[in-house]
Amino acid sequence: MQKVNVQISLSDIYEDAPKFLSQLKAHIKLEQLIPKSFYKAYYKDTGRPRGNKLESFIWFFQLSNIIGIADDTVFLRVLQLSRELREFCEFKTIPKPTDLTTFRERFGCCIELMFLNLVEITEPICRELDPKKSDYLIYDTTGVEANVKENNPKFLNTKLEQAKKIANVGSFSPTLISSLIVWRIVSRNTFPIAFPDVPF
Repeated sequence: MQKVNVQISLSDIYEDAPKFLSQLKAHIKLEQLIPKSFYKAYYKDTGRPRGNKLESFIWFFQLSNIIGIADDTVFLRVLQLSRELREFCEFKTIPKPTDLTTFRERFGCCIELMFLNLVEITEPICRELDPKKSDYLIYDTTGVEANVKENNPKFLNTKLEQAKKIANVGSFSPTLISSLIVWRIVSRNTFPIAFPDVPF
């Protein structure tokens, strides 16, 4: 089945990857975005020096989102094969997947502070461009799935199988089948509902 809506990424817009990476470095200054508390938490004395800079991890996660690679291990393999991407992230050594997991777990609250700091920087710019639109709240729901039983494919398959069983009975008329379905729904409820055409 063909996808109707394909989400575009920045890498689709910029075909010249080295130029794109240089523009990214020129226009995004991580030193301004990363709060001092994040630097303190990352570089505090742990008994041994850090192998990679804080900015290297942040660039790694940003670049993986821009390129559209969700799996860390896949992007680490890409990083091993691409000298340009390694130089862009400024890794001294390529981290292991466990290093990335540890980074996320240990510094999750600091990453949140970094995004709050980003809001403080971008909000005045948005207000200057358009005060009315800067009050809009936009929430990307593409990755959000409500935790209800109707979203589970097993629920839908069960309902389909129930409908097939009712249809395969054969000797019942359609009105009787619909009456049985209504009776089944009513019997689950605790309050009485009168259906005159339903034979009980």
